[in-house]
Amino acid sequence: INAEYMGNLEMAVCGGVGASRPVDAEVAELLNELRPAILSSAQAQGFNGVFSEFHPVSYSTQVVAGTNYFVKIRVNTSDFIHVRIFKALPHAHAAPTVHSVQLHKHADDPITHF
Repeated sequence: INAEYMGNLEMAVCGGVGASRPVDAEVAELLNELRPAILSSAQAQGFNGVFSEFHPVSYSTQVVAGTNYFVKIRVNTSDFIHVRIFKALPHAHAAPTVHSVQLHKHADDPITHF
């Protein structure tokens, strides 16, 4: 194995948050289902109004007893939020839930665990 190949590999940390990647169809569908709950959580934290946009930009995941999704969403031309969603393992027969929302984020803010 050459050094260049090894340098390009990302080391996975068990239980750690993975690298940020573009939103795919599965995550977009999950967010559309949870949009009302995301808005409600944002309003409970002081967000005043509705989302003039709802454009998921990128996300990271963390495997726990299910999956945590950490998602960056553009909610108007210059404002972003970060959303943490928990999706239980299939045997739990539980619906995905909005765990938390971070307001006042920017386009260049990295997605981190929260």
